[in-house]
Amino acid sequence: MRKIVPGGLRACILLMVALAVVWPVDAARPRGRRAAAATSRVAATRPASQPEATVLRPVTAPASKPAIGEVKAPADLRALEARVRAVIERVRPAIIQVSGGSGVIVSPDGLVMSVAHVGGRANRPVTFTFPDGRRVRGVTLGNDREADAALMKITDKGPWPFVPLASPDDVTPGQWCIAFSYPVSFARRRAPVVRLGRVLRSTPVSVVTDCAIMGGDSGGALLDLDGRVIGISSRCNDSVRFNLHVPTSRFRLNWDRLVKGEDFDPPGRFAFLGVAADQDDDQPRIGTIFPGSAADKAGLKVGDVVLSFAGRRIKQFEDLPPLVRRQKPGQKVSLEVRRDDKTLKFEVTLGSAGG
Repeated sequence: MRKIVPGGLRACILLMVALAVVWPVDAARPRGRRAAAATSRVAATRPASQPEATVLRPVTAPASKPAIGEVKAPADLRALEARVRAVIERVRPAIIQVSGGSGVIVSPDGLVMSVAHVGGRANRPVTFTFPDGRRVRGVTLGNDREADAALMKITDKGPWPFVPLASPDDVTPGQWCIAFSYPVSFARRRAPVVRLGRVLRSTPVSVVTDCAIMGGDSGGALLDLDGRVIGISSRCNDSVRFNLHVPTSRFRLNWDRLVKGEDFDPPGRFAFLGVAADQDDDQPRIGTIFPGSAADKAGLKVGDVVLSFAGRRIKQFEDLPPLVRRQKPGQKVSLEVRRDDKTLKFEVTLGSAGG
């Protein structure tokens, strides 16, 4: 039977394909007056009341335009495309490559937001590569390994193009978003890659989107249609609908500690349960169980809905990973699930993962 794709969805797919095109470095490289204009356009996103930064703080900007909803007509598609292209032009100078991953500059003095598994240990030298191929020196700052959040800083003399942060209250399920990063690695004749999608879920500890990310996207910016950072790309699984980003609220929560270079949870072995979410369900339902994992050995099954872990109630699947990471490998914990119409209790001996 022939499948009929709704017009709005078909238009959205076409737009995503168009925006997946990457630009050669000659097209992306600002020169002369154009370079100054590109930098000033990014810096112009600073609120008028914001002075030149003399302290290590990100810049926050309010929304400037109304949100775009469903794409139902060609005019809606054209409006969406125009907004996306404007964001690309404005933020591209501040999207940088680092250590096989990505980062985004969030202040004119060179603060860079990324993820902990890209930055590594605090206070180590690092090289940042701009879209035009230019390289500058920097240093890693603090890491919040539970959230996979990290700060770095450019140590060469600025000022630098930057992208402001959105207010955490401005992130809502259903809104359009843009993932902007360097997949796999930096190539001189390839600019940062753009992907368009929507926010599926937003919590204080994670933002889940259908912006399909891959290796190298880690640390890249997740943006709204005003060109503001709403999250940092962290990880994904086999489902195109499960793309996890660290929300800016998590960075703000521990900002001073990150700036000071604190490493909250140093690298090492960590507890591992061995389950992944069913992303087609709003409940904390298990969609994948890794063979041989603690969950597999305990008798958990795909389709089980997790009710509690270690005595803590689980309301959504994103509540579970932080609780697991707080345990130790080999530790026994209680886990309660709903299977069909029954509530089952398990004692799980956690496995281990990590370096």
